Amino acid sequence: MPRLVSKGLSGDDFITQLDQARDGSLVKIDEASDIAPPSRRSPLRGPLWLMKFPNTAFGISLGLGGHSALWKVLSLVQFSTGVGTTLNYIFWFGGILIWAMVGATYIVKGLWFPVIVQTEWRHPVRSHFFNIIHCAVLTLAIGTPTELWNSAILRGVWVGCAIIQASLTQHIYARWIFDDASNIGHARPPFLLSTVGWLLLSILGQQTNVHGAFGLNLAAFCFGAGAILYFLVLVSIFLSMHDAATEKGSPALFLFLAPASLGTVALVGFDKPGTFGNGACAGLGWCVVVFILLLRLSGQLFTKPVLLGTYWAYVFPLAAFATASVKYAAAEQTAAARVLAWGVVGLASITLILVFMRMSIHHVGVVRGKEAWGDPLVDKLLEMERREATEHFQQASAVRFLGGQLSLPAAPNEVLNEVRMELED
Repeated sequence: MPRLVSKGLSGDDFITQLDQARDGSLVKIDEASDIAPPSRRSPLRGPLWLMKFPNTAFGISLGLGGHSALWKVLSLVQFSTGVGTTLNYIFWFGGILIWAMVGATYIVKGLWFPVIVQTEWRHPVRSHFFNIIHCAVLTLAIGTPTELWNSAILRGVWVGCAIIQASLTQHIYARWIFDDASNIGHARPPFLLSTVGWLLLSILGQQTNVHGAFGLNLAAFCFGAGAILYFLVLVSIFLSMHDAATEKGSPALFLFLAPASLGTVALVGFDKPGTFGNGACAGLGWCVVVFILLLRLSGQLFTKPVLLGTYWAYVFPLAAFATASVKYAAAEQTAAARVLAWGVVGLASITLILVFMRMSIHHVGVVRGKEAWGDPLVDKLLEMERREATEHFQQASAVRFLGGQLSLPAAPNEVLNEVRMELED
């Protein structure tokens, strides 16, 4: 039978070893460490940074994909063809690389800490950020450089993302109706992410001609789903946000702008080429109103980020707004329209730079040990685990030291007898 060496063990560590002894999984402890790796991995034992690697990190790729699509449009319209395709390629390749890196890391997290991922999925707000994963793929598909465009391949991407969107949102919409904590009456800005996917599918569906390929106007179907659900969530948020005063100033508020901007771009795709219909103009007008409102309500860019990817909520909506503005200027062909377009493009670009710098500064602090990437959800889980461990220690009374003598309840098995003899030595 393996022997337990008790040197250097605190009371909590000893209880951990005692639990392992009862399970028949007694492990050796050497003097170099307080506690050896367990033979059975705990759901919350492992690298802390991996525990706190959130699903919101996919927002980085989504933001880069949005800028890839923006600079692709800028390289194609007449009044800005001089910008070239370099930035389109940079953001496109960068978005793909970040998506792959974040995806690989999150898969490792899912294998190591399935409890945390399940908690994110069940959370009434964080669960909506799972929409970002395939939405980032859609933005990168839309932003594919013209020289690399392949309608057949991208149509396959559209099909895959459409299946994910339909499957994922059915779970989310069921919660909106029946769940006590996630129902539409408790709507918050992240709820809008489930509508973004429909509108991105509409745009990519137009560009890859899914109507001609499948004989169904699926781009229009997706637009209808996204537009109606956007209005539903928007009204619900307006009616319920007074109960969440802490949301004021949150970067997530900029998600108001994303579906409206994407809807405008989608409406342009239904118009004749080179035109910007009244419906699209109405959509762009709403975007301007929302943007002005957000300038008043949002402003936490220079505060400490709560989660990795938090501030990237500014990036994608502004990139989508800029894309709609550029398409309007290309169709309108007036100086005023071009001023509007370049103004929004400049603001989107400056915001991207500021967000990247803020994230980089914080990460440098993390590397130097002065800062840390947090996750309130994981912090709560860890606190619950500590509380449960303390309660177990207090209630079990498995080991008590009285006047320097070891007193054990009746040993449940021979493993505890082995522990008794080691400690008495």
